[in-house]
Amino acid sequence: TPPHAWILNLSVCVGAALSGRFPRVAAAISAGALLALLSVPGQYLGPAALSFAINVFAAVRLQLTYWPWILGVVGSAAFVTQGLHSSRSAEELIASSTVLVVLAALAVGAGILWHKAEALIQLERERAERQLLDLRLELARELHDTVAQTLSHASMRAHMAAWEPDATDGMRDQLQEIADECGSAAQDLRQILS
Repeated sequence: TPPHAWILNLSVCVGAALSGRFPRVAAAISAGALLALLSVPGQYLGPAALSFAINVFAAVRLQLTYWPWILGVVGSAAFVTQGLHSSRSAEELIASSTVLVVLAALAVGAGILWHKAEALIQLERERAERQLLDLRLELARELHDTVAQTLSHASMRAHMAAWEPDATDGMRDQLQEIADECGSAAQDLRQILS
């Protein structure tokens, strides 16, 4: 195998690997390397040209408006390299063309399905977040209606009991302290619930 064939095959694969982050640059690298593979005799070509489907899949998955251009450019480069350049007969040309078309169709379909799955997952996350928020609000209301009200009621009763005529000074001080602690706890709970 000519030494530059390995470098060109590797470049096609690097272009495919970069397609998720840099789709345009990756498509240019892949297409350029595929066309440069025309300088290699057809019998020495590897399956690297099939990685064009990764470029197409990434462009469709990312919902790029120019994904048909990536399909056209990289797919044509793969067809010229893998189909026309390496095929020795009409049957081989038909077979390699069929493989390339099937791969392109699978890449487009998989990209569309991937994007729809991501959208469904995002909707499910938003629904779960809404449910969690509703649960938090319901819990906050319940705590406010029960615990905070009970603490406020206990504080008020302790204030009233502190001013009973038969209460001693020690009892008044303790009842006042209980009333203040209940009122403070109710206020703290309302702040936490808010």
